[in-house]
Amino acid sequence: MTDRTRHALLLLHHHRPAEAERELRAHLAEHPHDGTALALLSSAQSAQGAHAEAVATAHALAAMAPEDAGAHFHLAKALLGKGEPRAALVPGREAVRLDPDDADHHMVVALAHHHLHEHAAALQAAERGLALDPEHLGCLNIRSSELAAQRRFAEADEVTAKLLQVDPENAHSHANTGWTRLRQGDHAGAMHHFREALRREPGMEHARLGMVEALKARYWPYRQWLRYVFWVGNLKPGMQTAFIIGIWVLMRVLGNLGEQVPSLRLVTLPLLVLYMLFAFSTWVIAPLTNLLLRLHPFGRLVLDRDERTTSGLTGVALSLSVVGGIAALFVTGWAAGGLALALFGLLMMVPMASMLSSERPNVRRFRVGFAGLLALLGVAGVSIAFLDDVLFNGPMAAFGIGAIAYQWITALFVRD
Repeated sequence: MTDRTRHALLLLHHHRPAEAERELRAHLAEHPHDGTALALLSSAQSAQGAHAEAVATAHALAAMAPEDAGAHFHLAKALLGKGEPRAALVPGREAVRLDPDDADHHMVVALAHHHLHEHAAALQAAERGLALDPEHLGCLNIRSSELAAQRRFAEADEVTAKLLQVDPENAHSHANTGWTRLRQGDHAGAMHHFREALRREPGMEHARLGMVEALKARYWPYRQWLRYVFWVGNLKPGMQTAFIIGIWVLMRVLGNLGEQVPSLRLVTLPLLVLYMLFAFSTWVIAPLTNLLLRLHPFGRLVLDRDERTTSGLTGVALSLSVVGGIAALFVTGWAAGGLALALFGLLMMVPMASMLSSERPNVRRFRVGFAGLLALLGVAGVSIAFLDDVLFNGPMAAFGIGAIAYQWITALFVRD
């Protein structure tokens, strides 16, 4: 390792990836086939969010040294950073094949399985790594997460205790312990560990997200919602989609049954109303609780720009709904217009709640564009309702159908 690569490694350890990248590029200009420098460059690019570039650099390294297990390990890490765990399994397994005695290689395979919600395979790979190195922090963290996901909390607690014993200053260990506590319903304990993680590494997104969830878990309705989220999150992505479609089909069957057998409406109608309330709450609960966090002295500091924007827009939509409802009830001649405004605000909360939730530019643009189109239709529909005193006009009907369909379309057809 040269002076420049050593300096770059030091910069990476101190969370200064941009400076590390400059050092590495200067070195690679003179030594383009230095595998260590390429591996460090890929890590520096990932740390800056340049995941496509990190993957390209790691691919070049693996092509240059196809028999080097470390090259495949770095490629797997870069693919994980890009959000492609299925693709990461291929170089991860190749790293294990080439050097099965390195716990890091088993760790990256375990991490890929973890992101794919393949819990048994993730736990098995992590335990293989721990058989080689019982104090490997990465494998311990994955094992703890998988045990918690399987609700084996006593075992998970033993692992997190060991994590903090091995390295009490490790931010990732504190963040992982926080998520384990959150799964157990201990939001106060979770907040403590997320705070410790952020104190040690202020920019850690995993800990920031955990702190946001722990703060919102102070509210009983959100705690129940979080339990549901953890349960669904343990399902494989295909099963998650099947579950969503299955619930929708069941509600359609109950609705048709109520129409065919009127005596059953006393049972089917409440179930349908509960389902609609539940579906709507799942779409808007996150931004609404984020809106509450903006009133919290610490909560507003941990929300990022998108969360603040989404919560603000959702709050505006909720305010319009309330104003419209009041107008419909108390202002003479504004019944249709007020109801249209109330409906517009209520349904507009759905796209506003999730339009910024994707990191992928194409998906994000689609969601924002769809939400903008709905807003235009809704404004037109509300205007006609006020002017002509007609609630169910053409633009309003199109807006209502689009707002309800929005979440289904983005969930089932526009994948992240």
